[in-house]
Amino acid sequence: MTLPAYDPPKVIHFDVLFILASIVRIKFATSDNACREDRLVPPWNENTIVSDLDVQFFFQTIYGVYQGMVQQDHRDEVCRVMTNKTNTPLQNMAYLNERIIEYWQQSPFNGTDNSYADVVEFLKTAQKYGPESATMRLWIWQTCTEFGYYQSTDSGYSIFGSPTPLNFYTRICVDVYGDQYKAAVIEKSIRMMNKLYGGRDKYEVQYTELLLFNVY
Repeated sequence: MTLPAYDPPKVIHFDVLFILASIVRIKFATSDNACREDRLVPPWNENTIVSDLDVQFFFQTIYGVYQGMVQQDHRDEVCRVMTNKTNTPLQNMAYLNERIIEYWQQSPFNGTDNSYADVVEFLKTAQKYGPESATMRLWIWQTCTEFGYYQSTDSGYSIFGSPTPLNFYTRICVDVYGDQYKAAVIEKSIRMMNKLYGGRDKYEVQYTELLLFNVY
């Protein structure tokens, strides 16, 4: 179940939040105050060169928090934090972001990664940082070769706006794994997988022990 289906009035609050955040992002490159709420790593200030990919990665990180919480059936917690009227919407977003990053990393919050170049470099050598990091590299490789599982904001109007296009993810495939993983190749691979398993419209359960999950 999605947030809009779960509680439409609260979704309006999210919608306004991300519209405001989209406006605020223009100021990130020139204002220390704008990035203090989420403690960006590296910080964005008047001395920082912020690329479009950095901005897209930052927003993907932020809305990824909500995607993960909904997928794991924690909508109540999200709505409780985001509708706390004692804070500003931006403060609520930052608080939720901190708590979820702490939970995912199982360590104190040290900041929100926002460098596209850094994440690409990390993924290139993720296996050096242990099994969990290596698993992340393998999963993203599968999205580039089989699934095309990209949670972009290109589908149209949504509560998250449209800060992160599909080509952000296909660009990661090229930058991390090589030029052979361009968008056309990814699309061809997805068609092959859909043909193999039947796709969304022609999928038929032929194997009684096959289970499909969308959780962590």
